[in-house]
Amino acid sequence: MKAYYYLFYKLYRFWENISIPKFMSDWKAELSIDVIEIFLGLSGIAYYTIVSKKWIDFGNNKYIIFIYILFIALPNYFIFHHKDKWKKIVHEFDKWPERKNKIGGNNSLDCNNAFYYQFDSLILSHESSKLETL
Repeated sequence: MKAYYYLFYKLYRFWENISIPKFMSDWKAELSIDVIEIFLGLSGIAYYTIVSKKWIDFGNNKYIIFIYILFIALPNYFIFHHKDKWKKIVHEFDKWPERKNKIGGNNSLDCNNAFYYQFDSLILSHESSKLETL
C-alpha cells in the first residue's frame, strides 16, 4: 500500500509543480491514478482478446462502463480523500530526505517499466509465432 501512496505523492507533487494556480492537486493526482487504472484494465482486456481470440462483447449495456469507473474511483476516494487522508500521505513523504525521495521514485518506476516491457515482449513474441505458422 505504501507504493500506492508514493505514486499518489509523486503525482501530487507533479501537479503542484506544473499547475498555475496551484489548487486541487490532490484531486488531479487521484484522477491521474483513476485514469491509469482504467487504461490498465482496458489494456488487459485487449491483451486477453488478442491472446485468446475471444472477443468480449459488452453489447449496448453502457452501465458496465459506469460501474467499472465507479469500481475504480470509489475506493480511491476513500483511500485518499475521505477524512483528508491525502494530507497525511503528503506530510509523511515530505519528511523523507530529498535523496531517498528521488531514489525511491526512480527505482519504483524502473521496476514497473521492466515488468511492462517483459509482458509486452511476451505477447508480441506469442503473436509473431502465430504469424510464422500461417
